[in-house]
Amino acid sequence: MANPSVTYTFTNGTVADATQVNQNFTDLINGLTDGSKSLNIDAITAAGTATFNGDTVIGNASGDAATVNAVMTFAATPKVDTIAEKTGAAGVTIDGVLCKDNTITATGGLIIGNETMSVYDEGTWNPILTAATGSITTYTASGSYVKVGKLVTVSLTYNITNKGTGATYGIISGLPFNVSLGASTQSRDRGSSGLGIVHYCINNSTQILAYDPTTSGYPWNTNTAVDLSFSYIATT
Repeated sequence: MANPSVTYTFTNGTVADATQVNQNFTDLINGLTDGSKSLNIDAITAAGTATFNGDTVIGNASGDAATVNAVMTFAATPKVDTIAEKTGAAGVTIDGVLCKDNTITATGGLIIGNETMSVYDEGTWNPILTAATGSITTYTASGSYVKVGKLVTVSLTYNITNKGTGATYGIISGLPFNVSLGASTQSRDRGSSGLGIVHYCINNSTQILAYDPTTSGYPWNTNTAVDLSFSYIATT
């Protein structure tokens, strides 16, 4: 007796006989187990273990969401070319490390080697030059800094274009961070005198004092020009 002929009518109106259905089911199983077939499924729920051996695409270019409630285990190291934020301007967080707009933020500090780097910052600052007595008529000045943790390295360039009535000693204000432990350095006047000028930080302030080491007096003349760089410990 011949096997009865069976046809299946699907909800979308597609009609298939038993042989087609069995083959399609076989293809589906092969796609899940050995990667020999391409498999497109609108939605899938796996209550147990799901194994994908071939190339697997989850979602599409429109930004479909994929939710995983269980722990994912990879037999080999997963590789990606790009990880992009799902929500604009939100960044991407990986195990507490936020990557956003060319900035990496790690709660509790970023560990590099054996050290934890809690702060890294760089920028510019505006040196303000004054005299302890009298006043400077005109000058130009600019500065930059790099901060790693509490260690601040500052650089500045200034040029006294008209010394005015300045006397006693020089003051440079506007350091980017308050000084906890200061430092001193001697720089050469590359403009008017060619002599050395001592600069040192004042603790618990954002100021540098400048004086002539040979006279312990006022260091600046018209056309005095100085470039210097030094490091100090900030309070925070």
